[in-house]
Amino acid sequence: MTPETASISVAPSPVPVPDAMIEKLLSAPRVVIVSHVKPDGDAFGSTLALAHLLQNAGRNAIVVGLEPVAPSYQFLTQTQPILPAAEYLPQEGDLFAVCDCGSPDRLPGPLQVFLEKLPSVSIDHHKTNSGFGDVSYVDPSASSTAELIWRIARKAGWPLDQASATALWVGVVTDTGRFAYDNTTPETLEFAADLLRQGQLSTAEVNEQVYGNVPEAQLRLQARAIDSLQRSPDGRVALISLARSDYDACGAAGTDSENFVNLPRSLRGVTVAGLLYEGDQPDQTRLSLRSRPPYDASLFCSRHGGGGHARAAGATLDIPISEARQSILRELTAWLDSHI
Repeated sequence: MTPETASISVAPSPVPVPDAMIEKLLSAPRVVIVSHVKPDGDAFGSTLALAHLLQNAGRNAIVVGLEPVAPSYQFLTQTQPILPAAEYLPQEGDLFAVCDCGSPDRLPGPLQVFLEKLPSVSIDHHKTNSGFGDVSYVDPSASSTAELIWRIARKAGWPLDQASATALWVGVVTDTGRFAYDNTTPETLEFAADLLRQGQLSTAEVNEQVYGNVPEAQLRLQARAIDSLQRSPDGRVALISLARSDYDACGAAGTDSENFVNLPRSLRGVTVAGLLYEGDQPDQTRLSLRSRPPYDASLFCSRHGGGGHARAAGATLDIPISEARQSILRELTAWLDSHI
């Protein structure tokens, strides 16, 4: 199928919440809520909301390992603290609730060993999720993991308060691009409307915190990212890249470039856009990829051991960024050409 012949698809029916999921969450002496490394808005929103909901239901719940906390999401931690992964000490009966994480190896390193030993549940909307955990609730048709937490709350009869609704709102607006992406379904808008009805949240305040709270270092880093722009000869592929020296020169943190991939994606004529940045290990490069229909970004990233969604995915490449800039541009160009 080519972009010219692609048609609008109807979203599949939502996957129902397993009864065993709610039973597990309510019967555990303590629920330890975790998510993937380099957490984004949906990771923060879904985990913090689940903690609020369980605590309001009289259960013991903590959030562990969501670090570092980007400035955009720090306001959420004022009502729900986050325990650093290195400080977690297991207690008898702990249940790991893994949110918005496609596989166990995406958890912070210090927590991975505990997941192998303790009971766990998985709540996720990535289609590449491996279905791990004693109980898993995975629905790729959902806009966000926040939407799945809302479904769990609705089935369990848990009312939303301002804190849980605000966290869920952050999860859904960041993963749908403020309801602009094609993962926005009728149920997603019903979910959003329910947050407004029940949660008494201020959408303007959330928008200001998430999108209007940019530090100067981030703005300077964005300028460097734009200067690095590369495009394929036909213009359909656009890449930007950042070396560790770019972050250092701007006094920026890794969290400052979270949404930079949307810069090349916004260019006219671009079908696939990517952000390359140096990883934590020497000669390691991380790729954040965005695509337009009908191209599936997760299929491309799976070639490199990554995954994600059809329109947003990522992978880690075991090559230096200087090599990745050229090889990924060539590979993406060839990938698009093979679909013509």
